[in-house]
Amino acid sequence: MSIRFITTPLGLLFFPVLLLLGACAHQNLPSSKPRNWNEVDTKPEHLNFPKSFIWGVAASAYQTEGGDSSSDWYVWERTLKKDGSPHIANGQLCGNSADHWKRFTEDIELAGQMGMNSFRISLSWGRIQPLGPDSFDETALRHYDTVIAEMKAHNIEPVICLHHFVNPLWFTNAGAWEKKENIRFFVAFAQKVFERYNSNVKLWFPFNEPNVNFLAAYVSDLYPPGHPNPKLAGIVMCNILDAHVAVYKALKNMHGGTAVQIGMMHNYSLLEPWNRHKLLDRMLVIREFAFE
Repeated sequence: MSIRFITTPLGLLFFPVLLLLGACAHQNLPSSKPRNWNEVDTKPEHLNFPKSFIWGVAASAYQTEGGDSSSDWYVWERTLKKDGSPHIANGQLCGNSADHWKRFTEDIELAGQMGMNSFRISLSWGRIQPLGPDSFDETALRHYDTVIAEMKAHNIEPVICLHHFVNPLWFTNAGAWEKKENIRFFVAFAQKVFERYNSNVKLWFPFNEPNVNFLAAYVSDLYPPGHPNPKLAGIVMCNILDAHVAVYKALKNMHGGTAVQIGMMHNYSLLEPWNRHKLLDRMLVIREFAFE
């Protein structure tokens, strides 16, 4: 179902009806008994994974690096809601966070000690382009050169996410994802870092959990810019999806593009109805899937 349809008055009216019809369509499921997960063998010694299986950890730049004043989240933490309360509980600030910007070597070593063979990082778009779309900060780019080389030295495959919930301030001031014409700025950023890192990085994600981002920022007010508006939420989600496609096509057409994999980091939960033959149970599961 199109995001554009769901956010129209007609879509909001008929969406619950469609959920009900979807639930009724599952009447022919084989068993009415809830699954007994105690009977499912999940012992690690009985699980087999191929040698090529990727075991990894992931870190968001803003949430772990610390000391980043170039983003919309930096301002969001330091401003108040209309009622005077802070956007973050108790007015907490990210500050130095886990200090990953300085302690990345230790973090990579810890990942190796845990048996990880991959490490997904996000690149701070604001650090790389702090002043606007026409310039790139070489110091930030060299920093990520070092991070990627450190992973390689520990036989850990680097994975890059280009956008993990955070926008540069100049991008936010230009309307961010609310304006389709801003997609070009993200594509140019992606092309720049891909040209620099693609020889050592074979797994790329333009966006981390875009469904979470638009819901938290435009359906509720948990993320910046905190503008609950169903119509605007649909516009933002469509623009982000269009940006994903645009980046995919742009990178695939670059030198080295055919040698990499590019996908989306989707927030997904596997849910089952407690009783497959109870209509309400199935409706609740379908509802959750609809907003994943």
